[in-house]
Amino acid sequence: MEQLYTSDEAAKILKLNNETIRRFIREEKIKAVKIGREYRIKQSDLELYTGGYLQADKSGVWCMDKWRKTLQI
Repeated sequence: MEQLYTSDEAAKILKLNNETIRRFIREEKIKAVKIGREYRIKQSDLELYTGGYLQADKSGVWCMDKWRKTLQI
């Protein structure tokens, strides 16, 4: 089963504010599914949004790589 992230977790991964993630969800820039009161974002949708710049670090935690500056956020 694919990993799902909350908007808070996605904000930490992308190094953005949580409100920015929520706005991107509303604007449909990032796909998300609403489960109860919280949105969940698939790992593949985060990868799609970042254009493939999302990678696991040495500890297996997903994060942006050093090329984040090339993204059009």
